[in-house]
Amino acid sequence: MRLRTLEKFFKGLALRGVRFFFAPTPLTPEDVDYSQINRILVVRQHDQIGDLLLATPALRALRNKFPHAYIALVVRKHTREIMIHNPYIDEVFVYYRQIQNWTLKAFLDFVKRVRRYDLAVVLNTVSRSFSSDLIACLSGAKYRLGATDGRYGPPSMDPFYNLAVPMDKQNEKSQVDRNLDIVRYLGADTTDKSYVMVLTAEEILQGREMLRSLKIPPSRWLVGIHLGARFPDKRWPLENYTRLCDELIRLYGAKIVLTRGPGEEKLVETFRQGVKGQEHVFISPPTTLRTLAGLVRNFHVYIGNDTGALHVAASQKVYTLCLYGPSNPVEWKPPGDIHRAIRKESGKIEAISVEDVLAEVDHLFKNFEGQKPFIRSKKEP
Repeated sequence: MRLRTLEKFFKGLALRGVRFFFAPTPLTPEDVDYSQINRILVVRQHDQIGDLLLATPALRALRNKFPHAYIALVVRKHTREIMIHNPYIDEVFVYYRQIQNWTLKAFLDFVKRVRRYDLAVVLNTVSRSFSSDLIACLSGAKYRLGATDGRYGPPSMDPFYNLAVPMDKQNEKSQVDRNLDIVRYLGADTTDKSYVMVLTAEEILQGREMLRSLKIPPSRWLVGIHLGARFPDKRWPLENYTRLCDELIRLYGAKIVLTRGPGEEKLVETFRQGVKGQEHVFISPPTTLRTLAGLVRNFHVYIGNDTGALHVAASQKVYTLCLYGPSNPVEWKPPGDIHRAIRKESGKIEAISVEDVLAEVDHLFKNFEGQKPFIRSKKEP
């Protein structure tokens, strides 16, 4: 409680400083001199994997609008791997939330690196982030763009943005479009709403070698399953996953590969022991975000809860089926017809039946037509 009180005090102090030193004059898109925008700082420093991937179409739109600009992105350490080799970004900066992760030198270096930009864009589609807003101010950008939720009054009174876009909280809308709505304010847009996570040829080969190391016998269908989720109300019951695996093996002769996050080793091993056809179930080695992407791109279908792993699979054009509890798939499902979702009206993930999942899997299999969904170039190994 004492820490929260101190945090609230310092935020209030910082806000007064922002109002005094950085108070912006409200602008409209017509006031912007686009020819002078040569350096752009984008801030998306939440630590959710899916949130960042859902924002990548907005990065594509910015690059389309400003093809020659230098674009830098601020993220958390946990999600930095996603942005390596991203064709729309020139540089990635890491922001640490915990003060103990900073040294004075590292913090001053961060402040120096995020300075001298012409446009700062805060992709804040769910709620305002005080630290993200401060980073936008520290950038020294003449134009600061972000979505405002009314906490500081009307958009014209926003202390951080001089290009303030009202958040649309009334309508159901994909997070992809919510991110795009922010940059659309300046005329940046794209018709390609797919994710961007680029792997090297070496990483693709590494994923294939990882799969080969499992010594999986030939099968018509290779199905990946991710059992875990950060929050209990986002986890489909293990007994349902057990029945699902048994049915996938019985009906389709599928081979199952279980992927896992940190600390989930015991979970997947215990689960595997409960499946009747254990010889058809394989456990992947430990992975990073990038080695996970290299592995799952070899699956025909990837099934799991509402987690970052499903979004990573979607970034590799793998067919996915995501099971939702309280989250709304209209907002959070990966874009595209090859990505399916199930959610019950009650918002309780346990209300989803095994039969519900099997029906969706059957739909994906029938639409698969024996081809990998990822259309690989001839240059790929």
